[in-house]
Amino acid sequence: MTQWWRATASVDGEDDPSPAGPGNGSGVESEPAGLPFAPGGPGPLGGPDALPLMERLMGRRLDPVGEQDGTSSAIHDALAGAGEDDDDDPARAIVRYERELRASSGALGDDHPDTLAIRSLLAYSYTESGDPSRAIALFESVLTDSLRVLGPDAPDTLSVRIGLAQALLEAGDPERAILLLDTALADCVRVLGEDDSDTLTARMSLATACAEAGDLERAVALFEDTLTATARTLGEDHPDTLTARRILASFVDASGDTDRAIALYERVLADSVRLLGPRHPDTLEARDDLANARWAQDL
Repeated sequence: MTQWWRATASVDGEDDPSPAGPGNGSGVESEPAGLPFAPGGPGPLGGPDALPLMERLMGRRLDPVGEQDGTSSAIHDALAGAGEDDDDDPARAIVRYERELRASSGALGDDHPDTLAIRSLLAYSYTESGDPSRAIALFESVLTDSLRVLGPDAPDTLSVRIGLAQALLEAGDPERAILLLDTALADCVRVLGEDDSDTLTARMSLATACAEAGDLERAVALFEDTLTATARTLGEDHPDTLTARRILASFVDASGDTDRAIALYERVLADSVRLLGPRHPDTLEARDDLANARWAQDL
């Protein structure tokens, strides 16, 4: 489940009905426009869900340090294509990563950074496949080893902490996720900066966790910061910025500030018509959002 959809679902109280994403009031099923979670794609938020996890790990693995033997090179090649091949098929990704984990453990050892990376990606795939309990157990194991081998401030370690928190969210434990994300976000800001992909994903995940825990006031504040950073990094008209503004509007709406939500929805609709066209699925969803908010205001 992408974090954009997760954030929206946390307010709407919906369950993701299919791998394609949520439905809408117009009978059209689609993911939000400009989905940022494509490995190597544009946007500050990385790749699917935990990915800063994949994007961070892939980026470092594709430029290995030191000499590599044939087995290690094959592992690097497999990792390089994994995101593209398995992005929409978590079950296939699990098979791939389990195979690569056996190869990497045998060739490089359990503590090698590449092996830790594959374990992390396998844990992420468990989350995506709907098995958060298995993902949590593996993420916790990887985090213990990453702290020991790489250190607490290593970017890979920070990504694993975010991945663990996201698995906890999927498992229905937002309170524990909040505890992890509070510290992870502070460390990401300190180590990586405000606009890094891990920082933005940690902040969005924390906002989602707060919404699921019922703290919509904090969720709104956190997503305001996410929108600001996304607009600053990509521009006001980028599809990711449009999606962030729409999610912020839904958080504001759920918090009871209908007047402000309507103003945000109106801007989202105007921008959607201008950037995507009047018949785009996301424009239709934006129109429904605005109509629903206006209807609630008149009650």
